[in-house]
This record gives sequence, structure tokens and C-alpha cells, in this order.
Amino acid sequence: METLLGYLIKSTICISILYLVFRWTLKRENLFALNRFLLLAILVSSVAIPLIKLPVLFHQSIDIKVFPEKNLIAIPNMDDVAMQITTIPTTQNTTVSTERSLSVEQLTTIIYALGVLTLFMALLIALTKIGLLLINTTVYRKKNYNLALVNSTVSPMSFGKFIIMSKQDYKDNRKEILKHELAHIKFKHTYDLLLVELVKLFHWFNPLVYQLRNDLKEIQEFQVDRHLLRSGINSQEYQLLLIKKCVGTERYALANSFNHCQIKNRIVMMNNSKNRKGKSWKVAIFLPIVLLMLMAFGNNRSDIPLKSSTPVIVGIAQEKKIWTESDFETIT
Repeated sequence: METLLGYLIKSTICISILYLVFRWTLKRENLFALNRFLLLAILVSSVAIPLIKLPVLFHQSIDIKVFPEKNLIAIPNMDDVAMQITTIPTTQNTTVSTERSLSVEQLTTIIYALGVLTLFMALLIALTKIGLLLINTTVYRKKNYNLALVNSTVSPMSFGKFIIMSKQDYKDNRKEILKHELAHIKFKHTYDLLLVELVKLFHWFNPLVYQLRNDLKEIQEFQVDRHLLRSGINSQEYQLLLIKKCVGTERYALANSFNHCQIKNRIVMMNNSKNRKGKSWKVAIFLPIVLLMLMAFGNNRSDIPLKSSTPVIVGIAQEKKIWTESDFETIT
């Protein structure tokens, strides 16, 4: 658990810092493809950085002598050698300390496991709901997608290569809705959501992960809206349709819904035609931050440098004793 806890702390620091930098630099820019890539890169790099072990450039072997009868370890000539020495307390103190740490460890493990289990069950329920919806619906096989028409009222959405909508929506607004959901399929947005859900599963305690997920879904909608406007769709009719479909329908967390994110932000972005590609240089800010995180967490060295011209004696005593010079002369 100690190793897992250390990894989670490092990964959480990486996600939090990188995401906050994103919100400070690029969140309000209309660079949707770049912002989407950047959020996904933040997730992947934050998971990977604590697992990366940088190579050790210098290595020196050490001869260690053990004296079982005296419970001593002799380490000769420690010049320019980095080594970590762990102090082992007496048997009685070790027992008491272990009992205390185990109780805290067990409590931490139980709380973390309950959080992971809760989100895992929620993920299974979300996938099951979509699966049951597809099983109980007639699916029409198309060239590049599968169309599921539902009798009940649901928000138009896409999941993988499936487009799900009500029969009424298909009758009234199939042209605009199909173009919208086909764009989600083209950009493979479902896989983005699955990735962020997996990361959220193990980082459920970090509120910034939930905000990152919301921002990613919003950017996906911005990207699709821009794609449709550039394809020649009537912007006013499209915006009126978004407003009309904004309320009163059931939505699915893992699916890309036609009207998922805030309607006001989407309309503002659609009407913002200002080209801001010049702001893409801000992505360079992330490079030194990632390098610093690699240096801080990737190498993961906790060595304590020791310098000594004489042998170092490390004692592991089971009862209190004062060592004299004659004791060391006897051993050496």
C-alpha cells in the first residue's frame, strides 16, 4: 500500500499542476484540436511519469560484512558512495509501531478501495444502460455507423460507432443530428471519455479530474460544432435546434450527447470566428514543467550521501548496550 500511495501522490501532483496550467493558459482559446490533445496528454503523462525510472549514470559496488553474533554490519570505505541506511528500532518498539501503522494503513486502504469500487460499479452501470438500450432497440447497419432508433424520448447521442436517437428526432431533425453524431464518431470522442473514466477510477479523490473530464466533453462539442459550421450547415437553425433539445431528455454519462455541454458556451464559441492560432505557442510552457516532474518523480532517488574514510559500523541491537573501542577492535 505504501508503494501505491506514493505513486498516487506523485500522479495526483502531476495531474493537478498540468491541468491548472492548462486552465491558466489555453482553456479559453478556441484551439479545440490542440486543447483536446493536450488534456489527453496530461492524463497519459501524469499516469506514466511516476512509473519512469531514469538511468543511474554512476554505480559503485560496496562490500558489506555481516557479523551475526554481534548483530552488526560493517560497510568499508564509503567515499563518494550514495546509500540509504534504514534504522531498525528495538524488537519491542518495532511491534508497537507496526501495529499503529497497520491500523492507519488498513483504514486508508479500505477508504480508497471503497471509492474505486463505487466508481467501478457506476462505470459498469453506465455501460450496462447503453448495452440494454441497444439490445432492446432495432439497430440499422449503415456504411460507417450503426443507427439505433428508440421509441422513448432520449437525447441523441453516439457511443463508439453507434448513433442512438428517438424515432421522433429521426423524423423531425435527422439531418442535423446525424451530422453532429457522425462528427463525434469521426473524431473518435468515445475513446477520450473511456480514457478519462479509467483515470478517474483510480483518482476519484481528486476533484480536478472531474473538472478535466467536463472540460474535455465541452471541447469535444466545440470541435464538432465548428466542424458542422465549416461543412455549410445553417448556423441559426443549428443553434435553435440545440436550444430546443437542451431540456427534458435522458442523458448517458459515457455517450457523446447532442446537447451535452452548456448551450450558452457553445453558442458563444460558434459566434466567435476570431482566429487565435497564434496563441498555440503557449503549449511550450508545458515542456519545462514536464521535465521538472520527470526529475522530481521519475528518478525517485531517496539516497543519503555518506562520506567516510573508515569502515562504517551499523548496529542492530535487541537490547540497550554501549559499544566501546575494545568492542570494535574485537570485530575488526
